Amino acid sequence: MKRLLTIFGILVLAAAGTVLLAPFLVSADAVKSTVEARLQDWTGRRVTLAGPAKLSLFPNLVAHIESVEIANIQGMGDEPLMRMEALQASVRLLPLLSGRVEIGKIELVRPQINLVVDQSGQSNWSVAADPAGPAASSATPADAPSAGGASVQFAGIGAFVIVDGQMTYANARTGSTVKATALNLTLDWPTLKSPLNANGNLVWNGETVNLAASIAQPMELASGMASKVAIDVDASPLNATVSGQMSMAADVAIDGAIELSAPSVRAAARWLGADIPAGNGLRALSLSSPLTWGGGKLSFSRTKLAMDGNNAEGAVIIRVGGKKPLVQATLALTTLDLNPYLGVAPAPDADAAQTGTAAGTAAAPAPGGTPAADGQWSTDPLNLSGLHAIDADLRLSAGRIVARDYPLGAGALTIALQDGRVTAQIAELEGYGGKINTVLVVNATQKTPSYSLDLAARNVALEPFLKDWANFKRVAATGSVDAKLQSVGAHQQAIISNLAGTVQVQAVQGRIIGVDLAGLAGILQTQKLTGWNSTGEQQTPFDLLQASYVISQGIAQNNDLIMQGPAVQLEGAGTVDLPQRMLDYRVNTALLSAPAATPVAGAAPVLQLPVLVRGPWTRPQIFIDPAGLIQNLPVAKQTIEGVRDAIKRGDVKGIEDAVEDSGLKDLFNNLTGRKKKK
Repeated sequence: MKRLLTIFGILVLAAAGTVLLAPFLVSADAVKSTVEARLQDWTGRRVTLAGPAKLSLFPNLVAHIESVEIANIQGMGDEPLMRMEALQASVRLLPLLSGRVEIGKIELVRPQINLVVDQSGQSNWSVAADPAGPAASSATPADAPSAGGASVQFAGIGAFVIVDGQMTYANARTGSTVKATALNLTLDWPTLKSPLNANGNLVWNGETVNLAASIAQPMELASGMASKVAIDVDASPLNATVSGQMSMAADVAIDGAIELSAPSVRAAARWLGADIPAGNGLRALSLSSPLTWGGGKLSFSRTKLAMDGNNAEGAVIIRVGGKKPLVQATLALTTLDLNPYLGVAPAPDADAAQTGTAAGTAAAPAPGGTPAADGQWSTDPLNLSGLHAIDADLRLSAGRIVARDYPLGAGALTIALQDGRVTAQIAELEGYGGKINTVLVVNATQKTPSYSLDLAARNVALEPFLKDWANFKRVAATGSVDAKLQSVGAHQQAIISNLAGTVQVQAVQGRIIGVDLAGLAGILQTQKLTGWNSTGEQQTPFDLLQASYVISQGIAQNNDLIMQGPAVQLEGAGTVDLPQRMLDYRVNTALLSAPAATPVAGAAPVLQLPVLVRGPWTRPQIFIDPAGLIQNLPVAKQTIEGVRDAIKRGDVKGIEDAVEDSGLKDLFNNLTGRKKKK
């Protein structure tokens, strides 16, 4: 035991003596010249160590060299490839016992790194495939002049440490510039032929980014060849893990795989430079896919993507480097839930939790503005700024589409967005028991946006269809709707007020809800008329109903309303005031028979009944036109004759009795909404 303690003591004294004698064993200038030579060998660039070199003993033996520059390639700008305030090279103590000086860790203090790609695609960071000097081709230490003392040797590299650095990447081909600050990175690199492992962090666009990377063949990668890599990026807006083959001959290129997640697509897009405004949807995202990255294009093949509760598979391509990103995607979904983008029970905006460039905690109005209250349209400005954030070409197919509580099924959706103009096309959408095809164009390239809609709905259930899209609940039938509409406006009210175009509606085998026109036949043919009350339970069956509208300045004019039924036929004309949501119709109704009677083909009408429909389209007033009724009602003739006879007799009381007995007074009071005097 005593012998072991003695040996240990001798080693301690030797080590202490070595530290004390270090300034005599190796000079600072020898370390400086060797570091300069080796950096030139590794980088293939001229290295200038302009400042003095100093050796410090405590807490470690370190050579401190100030004002270090690594020159750029000619034609790559005036800035050097790297400039740093100081370079510190640590000296391993144990090799000094055998008379060798080995440089271990090299620390770069506040370096400014300038990475450039010129118009031809050449980069300024590439090095020769086999850097000069034995240290580049072997781990065997290379001797350097000792300048009086032990020889200075490099036993590989050991480690690079970047302290508070700054890195700028400028690509002249794309015009893009990226700048990172507060770069603190440790690169563990035992020899030039060994793998490189890096860990650290930096600040980019206001967010701290934690980095971890491994490079199997770093020198091959730096010289323009490929190497296996694994990179993990962890930041608040985005987390990504990439692995595969990487090359940096001109620009970064990767062929491998990616796992990506983001708590908010909007926040991540803003952080990456695409300003998507706050709104509904575009929240949590996860993506897993093979990845090809190069030439400003990211290709995700066989992608598995989940966003806002939607799960999709397909291919996605993102082109970056231009004025704005271009997203191209072909995706298939079992269910496409559009409710997150329609403002249906939205969750708190995840964007509010983001910081830096992703900030913006005040939520903007939904793209459609605040929903309009009954009887009025919203004047909240529509937020269409998101149409300028990216360009897109999306092709989506779904086995089922969910939008609010609309009865929809399978369909295909194509979206083309370019420079603020979006064209959305839905093909063969199963909905309301039929098929729907539509093309919607929103053009936000001008100060006041414009809109167009081309809709063709075939064999749809009109009662829920018209209720959902026009809040009209009076027709229950299977039918078709064709619409070609255009408008301009910054909010709902302006769009409706400027609406123009045409609409055609045709329905078969249905019913008018809320009125029984045929039931009036039996009432109006009696001598005693007791009036008529309209209720929601009453119905008028029909075999055919059709109408066409010409719309200008939000007023829809109709001159060809036709309905054919087993007991009722009608023709009508009128207007629909869309801005005010009002109806004004006059309908000539031909009552063929009472409901209990059997309809006879080609039978002449038993009564011509003029009907007026006026008021709000959700609750219109339906009543008989008195002037038209007198001309067509059989009992009116009898009443007029009774009044004439009473006048001839001079019987005033007889005049009153003739009117009261006919029931016309009660009929008019009931059907025109007048109150009976008591």
